[in-house]
This record gives sequence, structure tokens and C-alpha cells, in this order.
Amino acid sequence: MTKVVRGIHGHPEAEQKQAIKDAGYTPVMSYNQTDFVKNRVAIEIQFGKYAFVAHDLFVKHLSFEKSGHGF
Repeated sequence: MTKVVRGIHGHPEAEQKQAIKDAGYTPVMSYNQTDFVKNRVAIEIQFGKYAFVAHDLFVKHLSFEKSGHGF
């Protein structure tokens, strides 16, 4: 799955969905963005969404780092 995720990052939604299906997985709609990125430093501002801190650190920011696109 890691290879699929790395391969689809930065592509249009329709292409991502088809690549996931072609790999034998079920695509799930999600949203992944960071508030600010500059010089490989990402800043995420949260007001009252503490439950999502782990998701931001271990899913969003990690996917940006591994893909090489966001940072």
C-alpha cells in the first residue's frame, strides 16, 4: 500500500481513485492539507480539535514528508 500512496500523491483525484482501485484497494474520500509550509517546515494550527493531533502528526505530515511533495 505504501507504494500506491507514494505514487498517487499530487495527482488529480480521479487518477488517485483509479490507481487505488487498480491496486486492489477500496478508495476512501479524505482531505489532507497543512496550514503553512516553508523551507521544509510545516505548521498546523488547531483550535479545539485536539482529538486530531495524532492524525496530523502521523498521517498528514508523514505523508507529506514521505512523498517529497509537501515539504
